Amino acid sequence: MHRLLSAGLLILLAACGKTDPPPAASSTASAPAAGGPALRHLQQAELPAGVELRGKLVDALRWQDADGDKLLLLSAWEEEGKITDAAPDGSRSAYLAAAHYQLGGTKPRRLWLLNDGVQDCGFDVTATFDPAATRVVDVDGDGRAETLLGYRMTCTSDVSPYTYKLIVHAGQQKYALRGLDRYGVLYPSDETGKIEGPALLKDCSAAAQTAARQQLQDSMWSEIGGPLPGCYASAADFAQAPAALKQYALAHWHTLMQHSDAQWRAGFETGK
Repeated sequence: MHRLLSAGLLILLAACGKTDPPPAASSTASAPAAGGPALRHLQQAELPAGVELRGKLVDALRWQDADGDKLLLLSAWEEEGKITDAAPDGSRSAYLAAAHYQLGGTKPRRLWLLNDGVQDCGFDVTATFDPAATRVVDVDGDGRAETLLGYRMTCTSDVSPYTYKLIVHAGQQKYALRGLDRYGVLYPSDETGKIEGPALLKDCSAAAQTAARQQLQDSMWSEIGGPLPGCYASAADFAQAPAALKQYALAHWHTLMQHSDAQWRAGFETGK
């Protein structure tokens, strides 16, 4: 391999994507997905009174389902961090937030709130939503929408995979897949020019990842703990989830990782 994971990233793998900027929010309608409701993307000026926005608006999705009028709000921001021993020249922190609101009545009622981020990073810091991951679906067909959102985080000084999280909510119940994306995984061989690196697995079970590591014994990936690039560490959160929702989430994860892999490969094909 031509690049090594930084020590900082190894420390942050359990807690901490390619930084493509999300599209600007606009008041447009989207077609339903997986039997889900029709969506409307709101601009900041269109947010209902009483909705709390922290940081910069990434997206705001509004829809109607069996429970009424709903809103999913995504935002992100950065702050100057502290001067620490690890960052004597100063650091930065990156944060993101997601909130689900029930609209109507005297004021919006927040159903759940998600906060995450990377604090006091002395290297390159990122916490950003993946627009391709956001879904509002009705997998079980009960008329009540489930939401999916994905985001990337990192604090690193090299080119390494970012921590990736796919978060699923069905009502108040939260499920999550946590792993690594495919950023910085593949490189052309110095000898042949052929792109080399660990393959993207479709099956991220523990058995499949163990078998893959055995094929990577001469590389750094056989020695580093945690999930392989493009895989999640575990699907244990979905043990009690409806089977259809688990199947949808796992398939969605793989689709997102295929996209991440293709983006990285495209840089070599276009000479970037």
